[in-house]
Amino acid sequence: MQERRNEESEQGESETTRRHGGSSGKSLAGIGPRRPHGNSDCPPGESPLSFPAMVERRFPRDLASLESIYAFVRSFLSEHGIDERHAWDLDVVAEELFTNLIKYSRSHEMIAFGLDWAAPTLTLQLRDFDADDFDPRRAPEVDPATPILQRRAGGLGIHLVRRIADRIDYRRDDRTNTITVTKRLSS
Repeated sequence: MQERRNEESEQGESETTRRHGGSSGKSLAGIGPRRPHGNSDCPPGESPLSFPAMVERRFPRDLASLESIYAFVRSFLSEHGIDERHAWDLDVVAEELFTNLIKYSRSHEMIAFGLDWAAPTLTLQLRDFDADDFDPRRAPEVDPATPILQRRAGGLGIHLVRRIADRIDYRRDDRTNTITVTKRLSS
């Protein structure tokens, strides 16, 4: 895995671009469709089945970071020619998961927020370092038909994420929580 770190920007977040499967140094714009095994177009040292790079930035665990996250999402959509009408759903997913990581973890580390595009699937990933275990898939289901005064507090955000996402995955390694959300985007 190769990482390129930029100085912190004026919004206070740092940027990391992770490249999976090799170190060709190609920009995202230079990555084409995945090629079948054995294709001679594969650069030396890379697997022909390697994945495109996930663009990742790290944000302070503060609600004020949400505006920078929204800007990051819109920039990613624009750079990849993805219709901005998808931004609202992505903002809801990002906001709900990011705020839950802030609320339910005692970590002081920045939160990594990554995006990847392999048409028609967009992947959004959050990594929380030195964090308490937080698996959003374990949150109890919410019945929105139940009158609000009869419901327990909380849970609606995760309910929305479940409704928007096609898939939610969770992994925990050495006090790092990784939440990966995938969504197929229509044209």
